[in-house]
Amino acid sequence: MKRVHFGPGCGLLLALRLVALPQPLHAAALQVVPGESRVEYHIDHTVAAVTDVAGPASGTAQVDSAGQLVSGQVDVDLRGLQTGNTKRDHHIKSAEYLDVEQFPLARFTLGGALAAGDSVHATGTLELHGETHDLHLPLRVTHDGARLHVEGRCRFALADWGIKRPKKLVFAAGKTVDVRLDLLFEP
Repeated sequence: MKRVHFGPGCGLLLALRLVALPQPLHAAALQVVPGESRVEYHIDHTVAAVTDVAGPASGTAQVDSAGQLVSGQVDVDLRGLQTGNTKRDHHIKSAEYLDVEQFPLARFTLGGALAAGDSVHATGTLELHGETHDLHLPLRVTHDGARLHVEGRCRFALADWGIKRPKKLVFAAGKTVDVRLDLLFEP
């Protein structure tokens, strides 16, 4: 397994799969609310920057009796990636770039989490494009009754995941992608 540190500005999850922590006695199971959860990506491009939907998110999370995040799962289905341009969607999903037929999901697995107020430092692994890397992930986690809101952001180099930089003729996308997540969990 390749180890990559994404630094304090990283808050990704193209998918969030939270597991491997001991379960507290009074844990509550929560589900991602698809219509109110969003994972976006931003990439610079020769013509203009692109910010669009990375794909639909799904999954679960566990919280302890104090409302602290302890485990769960969220996946992002990259087959649902939308750029606002059908040709560009097909191009980026092709075997030449993301190869969503072979690698349809992005998934983060939580290995541990330290909370300080609504700030959570999560560590774990991210599976993307057939590769798994360690990830350090600062998140903002807030509570609204039984609902849990998770926000984060991450910037990483496409080459670190074996993904070619998208190009067509003289037009090229940037070498890095910024992933932004806004996930809502509820019982």
